[in-house]
Amino acid sequence: MKLALPVAAAILFVALLAAACATHNAISTVSDGFRMFAVVRKSDGSSVACAAFGLTNPVAGILDGQAGAREPVWLRADNGRHLSVVWPEGFTLQFAPDAAIYTEKGRLVGRAGDRIVLGQTGYGDAAGTFDDPYFASGLIFGDCYPVLQR
Repeated sequence: MKLALPVAAAILFVALLAAACATHNAISTVSDGFRMFAVVRKSDGSSVACAAFGLTNPVAGILDGQAGAREPVWLRADNGRHLSVVWPEGFTLQFAPDAAIYTEKGRLVGRAGDRIVLGQTGYGDAAGTFDDPYFASGLIFGDCYPVLQR
């Protein structure tokens, strides 16, 4: 009986983390058009724990971009479809000369032509359009980026 409460609490914690990784929130846009979402962080600014799961068919595509476009960077699906993606806050986009995305720590995520896999984002999570984009959230790029709910 004593184990039931800790187990229930652990299950609830994992469910909340999974929901935070999948929930869409407000999107902020910087001057170059790069779009980001707020990330859940501990009070000291460090990463929180993400649920360690991967999808069998995650959103994936080739990074592509065009400076000055309404949406300056996107993923191109295997079928050629343009997939809109919102990136974690602190990420940056640079064109030198092609698109390159970096984490908040300055680590390269990918350059135009690189295959990007969003392991905790499924095709059914959004339409992948500008108005209903995918969120590059969860356990990706060597860190945890759960979506901050607003």
